[in-house]
Amino acid sequence: MAEFTRLQNCLALIRLRNPPVNAISTTVARGIKESLQKAITDDTVKAIVICGADGIFCAGADIREFKVHKTFDIQLGDIVDEIQRNKKPVVAAIQKLALGGGLELALGCHYRIAHAEAQVGFPEVTLGILPGARGTQLLPRLVGVPAALDLIISGRHISANEALKLGIIDKIVNSDPIEESIKFAQRISGQSSQELQMTSDMVADKSSALGPPKGYTSKATIEFFFYLTVPGLCCGM
Repeated sequence: MAEFTRLQNCLALIRLRNPPVNAISTTVARGIKESLQKAITDDTVKAIVICGADGIFCAGADIREFKVHKTFDIQLGDIVDEIQRNKKPVVAAIQKLALGGGLELALGCHYRIAHAEAQVGFPEVTLGILPGARGTQLLPRLVGVPAALDLIISGRHISANEALKLGIIDKIVNSDPIEESIKFAQRISGQSSQELQMTSDMVADKSSALGPPKGYTSKATIEFFFYLTVPGLCCGM
């Protein structure tokens, strides 16, 4: 599930909880969507923090549902789109792992603050699954096509330090990234409404400001490129 908590200082916290690694199941996806709707429609909420329970952000889709061929009625890509359309800044607090769909969820957020020992990546490609929740669009916008290709095609995990250098992560902390993300969100929510709107529209959503990578202007074009590069890939969640 995903827990919604209304914090002080006009903040909302959405916490993924699905032991042991907070994988995104149908229930978790539904919880994220419902929690986002609560935060977005509450005029007193000025910023949102997304985190995981028990020291882990999210290790991707719940493979237990793959085994029973369960159909996802709520797509993670739609949730990412919802975050991107939202005018309230959303901060991802990354602990330990942000893999697969978990990384795509974080990429959809406007800011990403990670613990120094965190790792990110798209390991599902080693199973022949292409990131299917906007990762093939959001990652190239942040880091460029060559770096995105390396990360997605290899399926390797990278450290928080490397992710920071690439531009995937905005800040590394040695303390609790959830607390740091809350503090950061508080600073954002303390701005005037005009400044907050400018932050959301012009600064926070760096991917929208940059636009698609040159030559890869649509979802279909980007994914077709990956299909040509790595035969046998199929689209993920």
